[in-house]
Amino acid sequence: MNEPKNCPFCGEPAEKLEGVELGYDYPLYGCIEPDCPCFEIPFVDLDTWNSRAVEDELLARIAELEQIADMLELTGDMLTINPECSDIDKREQAWNNAVGNWNEYKRRQHDPNN
Repeated sequence: MNEPKNCPFCGEPAEKLEGVELGYDYPLYGCIEPDCPCFEIPFVDLDTWNSRAVEDELLARIAELEQIADMLELTGDMLTINPECSDIDKREQAWNNAVGNWNEYKRRQHDPNN
């Protein structure tokens, strides 16, 4: 069974009301913190309460950016450790190669025909 998420505004646990009291055959969820912007919003069913479209999109974007950060960190390590990167021209070429490899990787990730 799904557990209710905390309030998206104040972070407090959701309050559960038995829907039977209000004419529903399922429980309703909402926030009862008076200082929370969500306080005035009517209680809703569990799926509606737990839906966080923006949150899910942000989590997906965070995961993507973490991949990019990891790739950049790895590239920086490679440039620092690689003895061929002792002069600026070779560093620039190594960086350009790494960026090209990253762009190719991203293209393959988004290309449904790879």
